[in-house]
Amino acid sequence: TKDHATFAYKYHEIQSRLASYNGSQCGYCSNGFVMNMYDFLQNNPNPTELEIERAFDGNLCRCTGYRPILDAMHTFAASSTRMGAGHDDCAEEDCRKKGCQRRQKVFPDLEDISKFIHKPKTEYKHDHEAIKAVALPMARPVVSADPYNNVWNEITTIAQLNSTLKAAGATGGNNLIVNAATSFAVFQSDRSMTNTNYLYIGSIPEMRAISHDDSAIYIGGAVTIDTVITYMNNCTASQPYLTQHLPQAVNHLMRIAGRQVRNAGSLAGNIVVAQKHQAPNDFFASDGSIVLMGLGASIGVYDALNDQLLAWDMTTFFANAGNMTGKYVANITIPMASSPNEVFMSYKVAMRQQGAHAEVNAAMKATKNGTTLGPNVIVAIGGVASTITRYTQVEQQLANTTDFTDTTFIKQVCTLLQQSLVAAPMDGRVEFRKATAVNDLFKFLCLLNPNLPATYTSATTPWPTRPVSGGSQSFQPDPTKYPVSQAMIKLEAPFQTSGMAKYTNDLPWPERTLQARIVTSTQGNCTLASIDTSAAQQLPGFVQFVGAADMLPGTNSWANGDIIVPIGGSVSYAGQIIGVVLASDDVTAWLAAFAVTATYTNGQTPITTIAQAITANSTSSNIPPPVVRGDAAKAYSTSPLQVTGTIQIGPQNHFFLENHTATCIPRDGEYEVAAATQMPVGCQMTCAQVAGVPTSKVTITTKLVGGGFGGKISHSTQVAALATLCSAITGSAVALLISLDQCSQTFGTRDVKKIQYSAGLNKDGTFNSLSCNIYNTCGAANTDEFGDAIVMLHSLDNCYNIPNVNFSAVMLLTNYAPSAACRGPGWVHAVHGMESMVSDICRQTGLDPIALREANFYQKGDSTPDGMILQYWSLGSVWSQLKASADYDTKVADIATFNQANRWRKRGLSMVPTRFGISLAGANFDSLIAIYPDGTVTVNHGGNEIGQGINTRLAQVVAYKFGISAENINVVSVKPTCTNVISAPSNVTGGSVTAEMNAASLLHAADTLLRRLTPFQKPGQTWAEVIAAASGAGVPLTSTGWTNAPPPGLNSPMFNYNVCAASLTVAEVDMLSGQAEIISTDMVYDCGLSTSPLLDIGQIEGGFIFGVGMLMTEELAWDPVTGLPTATTHWNYKIPCSFTIPETLNIALLKDAPNPLGVLGSKGTGEPGVCMAASVPQAVESAITAARAANGLGSTRWTCQTYPLTVDKSQQACGTTISNYF
Repeated sequence: TKDHATFAYKYHEIQSRLASYNGSQCGYCSNGFVMNMYDFLQNNPNPTELEIERAFDGNLCRCTGYRPILDAMHTFAASSTRMGAGHDDCAEEDCRKKGCQRRQKVFPDLEDISKFIHKPKTEYKHDHEAIKAVALPMARPVVSADPYNNVWNEITTIAQLNSTLKAAGATGGNNLIVNAATSFAVFQSDRSMTNTNYLYIGSIPEMRAISHDDSAIYIGGAVTIDTVITYMNNCTASQPYLTQHLPQAVNHLMRIAGRQVRNAGSLAGNIVVAQKHQAPNDFFASDGSIVLMGLGASIGVYDALNDQLLAWDMTTFFANAGNMTGKYVANITIPMASSPNEVFMSYKVAMRQQGAHAEVNAAMKATKNGTTLGPNVIVAIGGVASTITRYTQVEQQLANTTDFTDTTFIKQVCTLLQQSLVAAPMDGRVEFRKATAVNDLFKFLCLLNPNLPATYTSATTPWPTRPVSGGSQSFQPDPTKYPVSQAMIKLEAPFQTSGMAKYTNDLPWPERTLQARIVTSTQGNCTLASIDTSAAQQLPGFVQFVGAADMLPGTNSWANGDIIVPIGGSVSYAGQIIGVVLASDDVTAWLAAFAVTATYTNGQTPITTIAQAITANSTSSNIPPPVVRGDAAKAYSTSPLQVTGTIQIGPQNHFFLENHTATCIPRDGEYEVAAATQMPVGCQMTCAQVAGVPTSKVTITTKLVGGGFGGKISHSTQVAALATLCSAITGSAVALLISLDQCSQTFGTRDVKKIQYSAGLNKDGTFNSLSCNIYNTCGAANTDEFGDAIVMLHSLDNCYNIPNVNFSAVMLLTNYAPSAACRGPGWVHAVHGMESMVSDICRQTGLDPIALREANFYQKGDSTPDGMILQYWSLGSVWSQLKASADYDTKVADIATFNQANRWRKRGLSMVPTRFGISLAGANFDSLIAIYPDGTVTVNHGGNEIGQGINTRLAQVVAYKFGISAENINVVSVKPTCTNVISAPSNVTGGSVTAEMNAASLLHAADTLLRRLTPFQKPGQTWAEVIAAASGAGVPLTSTGWTNAPPPGLNSPMFNYNVCAASLTVAEVDMLSGQAEIISTDMVYDCGLSTSPLLDIGQIEGGFIFGVGMLMTEELAWDPVTGLPTATTHWNYKIPCSFTIPETLNIALLKDAPNPLGVLGSKGTGEPGVCMAASVPQAVESAITAARAANGLGSTRWTCQTYPLTVDKSQQACGTTISNYF
C-alpha cells in the first residue's frame, strides 16, 4: 500500500473486486481477506470456487455475513461465471439480462471508480517483483534479545540444537523450542514473557524435510501443516491403494485452525501442544494427534542428553509428557495403507465448522474381508478423556470378528466403548462427548459394511459436504430520485480493502506517546483492600500507575458507577477497572498491567446466573412500566387451550474486530481525543469531567469504527475518559487499547433474558391472552439494560394481534460487567422470544406453527398493545411473496422425501415473521453542509461510520437534493465525525435510525442553501456555474441542519413505523453428532424505498448472520467462583464463519412499498436482520423433531428452552442411543 496524499494507488484486482462487491462494511477485516486471497492465488492460480471458499477458514468478519466477500473472491476461480452475475434489479439497466455492470468492473485503478471517490492526479504503479522481494523471509540474526531477558536463537543445524539442549542438562534451563509459536495465543501458560531462551528450529534443513516411499511418509519436526497437506495431495506410490488414506487425512488436517495457522504451525507442534495439555481441566483434543494415532504413525523423538533417537507410537508419546527434558520431535512417520481392503476414517465435531478446535474427534482403521475384520484395528478417541486414547478393549473385540455387520455385535461393541469412556470434566457436556464418540464408532462400522441399507448411507457421508454458496439479491430502485435508491459501493470501501483507511489506533501519535493498559480486579462482590505496583515499577519503561486517588474530587463517576474503583471501594465484578498503567512502549504496559496485584476483603460468592439472582432477590428498583391491554388473567382462565412455559435466551459478545481504544493528545490547554465510539458527545462530556475542563476544551474525533454493534455507545465513554485522565495527569499524549478478553470482562455483553409465559388460545389457534414476566440481567448496574427492557416490552407481541396482554419486567443485578446494548437490543430477544413461545405452544398443543402464525397476524388498521395504529402494514405482502418466491410447498415436500430416504440426517423448515419497530423519538442530530466556490461540497453529521455505510447514504441524499448525479458524487465529501462541528448529546449511532435522521437533518440544511441559491439558478446552468455566481455575490454557502424528535409520552406508542420482514430457512441435522447445516434461507424485507440498496442488503444479511451466531454458536457463561466470563477469545467463543452461512441465501426487498413515514420513503436496516435469524434454530428444531420421531421418541415437536442451540444440545435432543441404532 502506498500511503501518501500526493500519490494515487493502483488497486490490485483483489482489492478492487472486494470493494465493488460491497464486501467491506466496517472494513477492519478486509485487509486480512485480501492478503489471504493474494497468498492463496500465488500458490494456486487456477482454483475452483469451492477451494476459494475453503481458503477463508482462518478469516472472520463480524459485519457482512460473508456472502459478498465470497462472491467477490469467487470471481477469481478458473471457471467462474460470477463476474457476469446480475441482480433481479439494479441501478444498471437490464442487469439480469446483461449481467451486473458494476460487478463486471475490475477497478484496476482509480479511473474506474472515479464516480465513487475522488481521483488523485498521479498514479502509483504496482511493482509485483518488489512486493515479492519484500515478502521473502528475511534473514534473522542468530541471536537477538529484548529488555526482558528473552533471547531469540535461530538454530540452523541439528548439531547446534542438540548441543544447546545438552548444555542445559537435566534441568532444561529456560529453553523453549519454537517453530511458529501459534499455541501461545491459546495456551498463554506455554509462553513466558521474560527470561526465556527461545530456540527457533525452522531454519534446520532436516527439520523441514518431507519425503515418502512405498512404506511411509517421513515428515520433519518443523514441517508446516499446510506443507503436509500439499504433499499428501500430490503423493503417489507404486500401487494406488498405498495412498488411499491420505485424502481423508487431508480433509481432517484442513480443519485444524485456519489456513494462516496451518501455513505457519508445524504438525509436530500440534501434537506437542496436546502432549503438554492432558490435565482433566486443561486438555487439547489435537486434530493432528487424532489423525496420526488413527493412521498408526510413529513419532521420532530425539534425546539430546543421551544422543539417541526414540521411536514412540502416539500412546507412548503422550505417556512421556513429563519426560521431555532435552528431547524434541525430530520426525513423524506415517505408514502407507497395508492393503486395498484397509479402511481409515476420522471424525471431528466442533462448535462451528471452521476455525474451531474439536469438542470430540476420532480416528479408526481396520482391514476388512467381506464381513470379517483383520487383526489390526485402531479406535482412537479425543475430547472425552483428558488424553487422546486408543481403546484397546474395543479394538480387541473388533479384531478378527467374523461378522461385524451383525446388529447385536455392533450394539455390544458400541456398549463396550460407552462403558470404557471416562470423561474429563473440562467444558462439561459429558453426555454429549461420550455419546458422540460412541456414534463415531457406529459411523465407522456403517462405513465398513458392504451390505449397508441405502437409508443408512447418511451415516457414512463425511461432514461437512458443503457445496459452493450462492444466492440472489433483488431490489427496485427509483430513477427519479437518483442517486438515492441507486446501487453504489460504499465510498470508503476502496480505502478499506486497500489498507489505506485509518482507524483510531492507526492514527499517528506524537513522539513519546505513552502506552496505557487497564488494570482490572480478579475478584468480584468484594471490597478492594490494597494495590501493589512494586513489581510493575521494576520493569524498564514503566512510567506511572494511575488510580482513583489521582482523580479530581467529584469526577470519579459515570453511568455504571466508579470510573476507577478506589481503595476501600466496592468491587462489583471481576474485571472492573482498578487502575491504569502507563509505559513507554506497548509490551511494557501490557506486562506492567499483569504485574500489578491487589488484595480484597469481604468477599462474597458472585451472582452469575439468573437462577442465583432470583433466589437472592438481587433486583433493581428501576423497573420499566408494564405493557398491558385488556385482562390477560381473565382471558387465560376461560381459554380452551392453556399453555405455560419458560424460554431463556443467552448473552452475546459484541466481538467487534476493533477493540475499544482511544488516544488523547493535550495541546494548548485542550484535549484532542480520537475515540472508537458510537457516542462522541457523550465521550466529550465524560472526558471533560475527568480532566476538570469545560466541555468545549475537549474535541472528540471519530473517522471510522471497526464495528460497534451498540458496545461502543455508553461503554466507550469510559475508555476515552481514562485516556484523557492519564493525559491530563502526565501532560503527555496517551494511547489506550483494551484487549479482546477485557472487552467482555470489563465492558459487558448482550444480556440474558428469561421469559416465563402463560398463553390462552382458542382451539383454532387464535390467541386470547399472553402474559409474560421477563427477567432481565443487568449485570452490575441497571443502565443500558433499562432501555433494552423497555424495547422488549413494546416489541414482544411481534406480528400477532393478541387481545389481552400483560408484559412485565424484573431487573436482576449480577456480579459481572453491566450489560451493554448489542445490535437490536430488546428487539432481538422480543422477536425470538415470541417465536420461541409460538413454537413451544405448538409443542404442547399439537398446532402447526405456520398455521398458528397466520391465524394471528396483525392486519392493516389493527393496534398494538401500546396503542400504535398499524396504518401502514405490509406483512401480508411480505409473507405471501416469501411463500411464493421460496416455493414453500415444494420445500415441504422435498424435506419429507429427504427425511424418508435418510435415517441419520434430517431436515426441517421454519418460516418466521419479524416486526421491528423504529423509534425516532429523542433521535436529535445536528449537521453542517458547506459548499465551496468550485462547487464541491463537504458534509458533517452527527452519526458515526461503523460499517453501515452512513457516509455513502448521506452523500447520496445530499447529491440528490442538489441535483448531483452518481457519476459526479465525488464532489460530495463526508468528513469524520467531530464534536467541533456537532454538539447534540443525542448524537448516538444506533437503533437503525442514525442514517435516516441525519438525512433529515441534512435535507433541512440543504433546503436552506437551495433557497439562497434560487436567485442564481438559470436554465442551462451547471451546478458549478450556479455556485460560482452565488459565491461571487457573497452568499453564505454554509448551513446547519437539525432534527427534533421529542420522546413519546409515558402511555404513547413507542414506535413511529414498523419494518416488516420474514425469513424461511431449511436446515439439516446430523442425528449422530448434532451438527447442523443451513441449507437455504429466503428473505423478504420491507425496506420502503431503499436509500442505497446494496448497502441495505448488506446490513440485512450481516445482521442475519449476527443473529445466527447469537442463537446457534455463541455460548457464554461466567465462572461461578470468580465471576469472569468463560469465553472471551476466538478459541472458546465462536462467532459465525464463512461456512456458517446458508448454502443458498436469497433476499428480496419488497417492491412498490415506499415508506410514507420515513425520510425519502426509506426504512431502517441495521438491526432487523438480526431478528430474522429466528428461523434458523426453529428449522433445526423441526429437523430434530424428525430425528426424534425416527428414533422412536414420538412426533411431538421438540423445542429448545435455553439458547443458543449449540451442537451438544442438538445432539442430545435427537435422542440417538445404542438401542435405536437398528
